[in-house]
Amino acid sequence: MADQCAPSLDPASDVPLANELLDQGWEITASDYQGEGTPGLLPYLVGVSAARNTIDIVRAAQHLPAAHASANYVVWGHSEGGQTAMFALNIGAEYAPDLHLKGVVAGAPPSQFYAIYQFLRTSPYRYYLFMAAAGFNAAYGDKAAPLNEVLTPLGMKLLPDLEKGCSDYIASVTSPYSLTQITNADPIDVPAWKILIDENDPESFTTATPVPLLMIQGGSDEQIPVISTQILATHLCGLGQDLERWIYPGQSHAGVIAPSANDMIHWIADRFAGGANPDSYVPTGLPNVKTTTCPS
Repeated sequence: MADQCAPSLDPASDVPLANELLDQGWEITASDYQGEGTPGLLPYLVGVSAARNTIDIVRAAQHLPAAHASANYVVWGHSEGGQTAMFALNIGAEYAPDLHLKGVVAGAPPSQFYAIYQFLRTSPYRYYLFMAAAGFNAAYGDKAAPLNEVLTPLGMKLLPDLEKGCSDYIASVTSPYSLTQITNADPIDVPAWKILIDENDPESFTTATPVPLLMIQGGSDEQIPVISTQILATHLCGLGQDLERWIYPGQSHAGVIAPSANDMIHWIADRFAGGANPDSYVPTGLPNVKTTTCPS
């Protein structure tokens, strides 16, 4: 959430996948997100903010004459970026009518936040919940997102640490404490916070878009419950969304990225080529990938 955590300061971390995408002849844009290099904290898990940042960086490429950038684009993101991708799907046409969103790949997108809270509250990743409280406050302010309603005095005292280091650092400074020592309530039970949580959950989408959506997740995801993306897919199918969901057996939250990369690239190439939706392609990155589409 801090300035020093901006992905552009560590570009080497994305080189392998970036090279695979560049090998297709595609241009890549990526956003540091608001708050990483600009005043304040990153509005962590605030979907519309992150989606706008992502679409804005695509639009920015149009202003680089030497790039010869097309107006056609596909969004891919994983985890926090998976939620961003979902919101890019939701707002893309209205927010950027000058661009043409051809497809969205959402890797392990967080949804069903009420369940994720229970899933993470005793896990090593419980610090995400602390980060989310501060991120919502950064986006919405003290009146709409009052921190004293969800954080204990200890939690409030730990807030400055969010400016001092990245996720490993935040994990280390919060790991000595249980979640109940840092938070004083399940935010879904606090009326002001429930409004914001629902607003940033892809489960809140009420309309489908004509843009094809692919969700990818590891079958042994330790951070986002696999059932949550199944529930989300069922909801979106009920709205009429063009959707595919690929679950890679035995893969962890981040571990799924490598074995799914070539499959994802094939799917994206089909979107740029104007292929059929849903795509008839069967992923081959691992044996027995579970694939589902919406009932016709």
